[in-house]
Amino acid sequence: MNQSEFESKMLRAKTMRDLGDKPDYWAGYMRGLRRLYHADKFGTAEEHKKWLALIGPDESRSERGRGYRDGFATEETSMAAAALGRKGGSSKSEIKQSAARDNGLKGGRPKKL
Repeated sequence: MNQSEFESKMLRAKTMRDLGDKPDYWAGYMRGLRRLYHADKFGTAEEHKKWLALIGPDESRSERGRGYRDGFATEETSMAAAALGRKGGSSKSEIKQSAARDNGLKGGRPKKL
């Protein structure tokens, strides 16, 4: 994740938190995002383990834990989403792209009879 992506995701999370939409979740998300971006420079390994395990009967703590895990997993999630294709449009495989190029050179798709 580059600095621009990090800042963009942080701004989105702050906006969502400030709008009152699950403020505990977004607080945890921002912390997880910081841990992902700054790695070991942000928090300790022990704190990281505690945040990852943060679930329980207190809904506020559980929301922070879910947010932290989601923020920390953002990079992995983004990579998985890119592999599956973008929402609203699909990403073609190399084989499909090659076939489309070949069809274009041959004059396009064959006509249906």
